Amino acid sequence: MENDIDLVVGADGAWSRVRPLVTDENPFYPGITLIELWSLNVEEKNSWLSKYVGKGSCVMFDEGRGVLSQRNGENNGSIRVYAVLRKPETWADDCGIDWSGPNARETLARSIS
Repeated sequence: MENDIDLVVGADGAWSRVRPLVTDENPFYPGITLIELWSLNVEEKNSWLSKYVGKGSCVMFDEGRGVLSQRNGENNGSIRVYAVLRKPETWADDCGIDWSGPNARETLARSIS
């Protein structure tokens, strides 16, 4: 039986169940780590960030690091921020930051500045 499929859409991440249907290639670590941060109630708690990001996105890159910021809807009141770092694959586990601790964001900022 011949397949008459012209288009396959798979949007469920790197380990997609659709990927093996279209390629034998496996995902690999490209040398870049993204750390997701959120600012909730941004107008009230971090108005400077709200103004900086504006109504859409703000993207900045430097040598080996970057910041991607995106407003998540006017009614949502939040901004999602990704710290982008060129680090070894195990860096997030080996860097000594307690990711669930109350000072993780500040420790991260100090470690990459």
